Amino acid sequence: MNKKPVKAEVAQVRKSLLQRLTQAEAAWMLGVTTSWLRDHAELDGRNVDDSYNAAKLVASVRQKFQPAELSDSDLEPSLQLVDEISMCLSFPRTAAELLARISERHGPAGLAAVGERLLVALQEATSFTTGFEDPDEPTAEELREECERRIRDLDQWQARRQGRVALVCRSCRSYRWGRKWLAIESLPADFAMDAVHCPACCAEQEKQERKRKR
Repeated sequence: MNKKPVKAEVAQVRKSLLQRLTQAEAAWMLGVTTSWLRDHAELDGRNVDDSYNAAKLVASVRQKFQPAELSDSDLEPSLQLVDEISMCLSFPRTAAELLARISERHGPAGLAAVGERLLVALQEATSFTTGFEDPDEPTAEELREECERRIRDLDQWQARRQGRVALVCRSCRSYRWGRKWLAIESLPADFAMDAVHCPACCAEQEKQERKRKR
């Protein structure tokens, strides 16, 4: 007896069921409540008959709520910000328990919501004006420049850590690339730079020094 057609039919039935989950089944599969699923109508995977396609729904949830993989240059200033915030908290243990409870109930989506509220609060705090200017308060432009400077410093640190360092001539601004000295415009942007004097500029400086001594 050939069982392959039967297995194929069973597989097709299972696939069809996964493409037509009820709201309760879809919520159970994700580990959330049905009300949570209703509140996130923007997720893909909902069919016209209000059933759910499991594959599309899971892919949409992962794309929207899975924690982002931050690069080191983004992660380091974020960690420094967290350090500053944690030192300012009056009740750090209470805050830790609260965030742990939110993470347990809502997963990464809950922590992302906390992050969004923190961003809004910081933006509102920095936009608040008292009617007079504090001479010691940095301007928006100064804050932006400081942020960019920190990011550049972190990029330089990461480049040195990974061995991407170029020797750049102080005088002619060329950089050493193996046996050659090339124009600075061709230097990759993710390289750190150490200042030196190239052989040509050293020879020219020695020549000028000999002329002065005559």
